[in-house]
This record gives sequence, structure tokens and C-alpha cells, in this order.
Amino acid sequence: MYWFLRLVSLKEQYGDDLAIVGLAFEITDDFDRSVEQVRRHHEHIGTSWPILIAGLIDKAKASAALPVLDKVRSYPTLIFLNEHNEVQAVYTGFSGPATGEAYAEQRARFEALINGMIE
Repeated sequence: MYWFLRLVSLKEQYGDDLAIVGLAFEITDDFDRSVEQVRRHHEHIGTSWPILIAGLIDKAKASAALPVLDKVRSYPTLIFLNEHNEVQAVYTGFSGPATGEAYAEQRARFEALINGMIE
């Protein structure tokens, strides 16, 4: 949940200079249920970007859906694309607030990357 809040914070900071699209890999192939679960979660978090149901939470299938990656190693996976849809960086996993300095360092890396792409 903290990584969603970090993205919300970054979106607030960068506004229209940062576009975010979420891909949800869900635990069931019941599409309507998945849509409802994702909708409720994102209402709770307060996200404003589109979230697409991308399939089941299966790393092999997620890797097939994202051929730009050699494979999906963990969730969440963040893919940073520039304005030409070229991959600039990939981050897997998440350092939450309890990780202290690692959390602050990850935020700084994200900001440096975003700043470099929008300049």
C-alpha cells in the first residue's frame, strides 16, 4: 500500500509532467470481481490514474504480457518510460517507510529519474 501512496505523492508533486498507468495482475480470472477489487482499492488509496486489468498474478504470464522486460521478478514492478515510450528504468519491489534510509533513497532515485526525463 505504501508504494501506491508514494506514487500518489509523486503525481501530486509533478502534476501533468508525470503520467501513471497501472497494470493490475489479479488473483482470479473473474473479470468483474477483479474490476470491483481494483476500483475499491484505488478509491481507498486516492489514485487518479487509469488501472488496467492485465491478467492473473502469475509471473510467467505477467512477463509474457510485458515483453519489454526479460521477466517480472516481483510485485510491484515500476517501469519508467520517456515521452517516446522508451524504457528508462525498471524498479522491482518496494522499500517502505520502515526501511528508513532505503525508503528515502528510493524516493530520491525516483525523483532524479523523473526530473531527468522531464527536463
